[in-house]
Amino acid sequence: MRVGAAAITGVVAVAGVMWISRSGPTDTSVATEVVRLGATDADQQAGSFEPADLFAFGNAAPGQTIVVQSASGDETLAGALMVRDGYLVTSGAALGGADDVLISWGDLREPGRVVGYDAVTDMTVIHVPGLTADHDHTDALVAAGDEVIMPGDDGTAATQKVVAAASTSAWANGDPLVGIVELDGRIGDVAPGTPAYDMNGDVVGITTATAETAPTAIIPISLAREVASEIIDDGEATHPWLGVRARNPESGDDETRGSLVTAVTEDGPAADGGVIEGDLITRIDDQPVDSMAAMVATLRSYEPGDVVNILVERDGAEVGCTVALASHLDVGA
Repeated sequence: MRVGAAAITGVVAVAGVMWISRSGPTDTSVATEVVRLGATDADQQAGSFEPADLFAFGNAAPGQTIVVQSASGDETLAGALMVRDGYLVTSGAALGGADDVLISWGDLREPGRVVGYDAVTDMTVIHVPGLTADHDHTDALVAAGDEVIMPGDDGTAATQKVVAAASTSAWANGDPLVGIVELDGRIGDVAPGTPAYDMNGDVVGITTATAETAPTAIIPISLAREVASEIIDDGEATHPWLGVRARNPESGDDETRGSLVTAVTEDGPAADGGVIEGDLITRIDDQPVDSMAAMVATLRSYEPGDVVNILVERDGAEVGCTVALASHLDVGA
């Protein structure tokens, strides 16, 4: 299974060479699934824990993270997070098309094999037979302004702030990523695939392979876990597909809000439902849409096959469109 080595280089927007840019979310928080690693409630309340103490569980010692290396062990490719006994999730674009890798975790060295890749989220699942750990996960929120920390394999950690909790989509290997969380720093020396933690030691996302000069981007952990589970159980992950490209409208004196459709896929779901280029999407069912980020986040709550009512502004009038969402796997089929 070849994944490809290109990093994320641009937003889904108008044609041309782009880069990941801040667009600003409507809803500044997004639900994430959390894995509690080491700090007890008493430690958190007393404020007696240190970030480096929170990255350890199972086979790892404090400060040690899961590292994905080339099969020969001579090149570090990515970080990773265990999502199920024997299975890790990481950034697929960082693996450079490798099928076989070496997993390094503390004193542990085990071979692993890529079993699935999801182009929509850049999430890849690696199978490492016999690798086990305890899992205790709940729900949490990450919001704009929150600090997150990303540990390095040398025990250090990079701290950055959330800029947008459901930022504009980005491109990886020619495929659009959905619902990324944008941070205020650059990925720099943080290995793609490294889990991002909040200041309580809870996992909030998985870093993706952005270009070194682009803002750090993470996939919310709830989405990463859902994708990983589908790959493990079904062999692939599915996502609802609307069949449009869009961007935020240019701000005017009236502060126009919505998601401006810049292209519609011929014979795609939106086209079949009556959406046309130039429409301004303002609502999906009962959810207001005042940015492209809001549209992406709203669509994530649906499944392929769901029928949604989309309200658009067209030539100064409101127009309703009924759209049956398809699967991104149908693209090009």
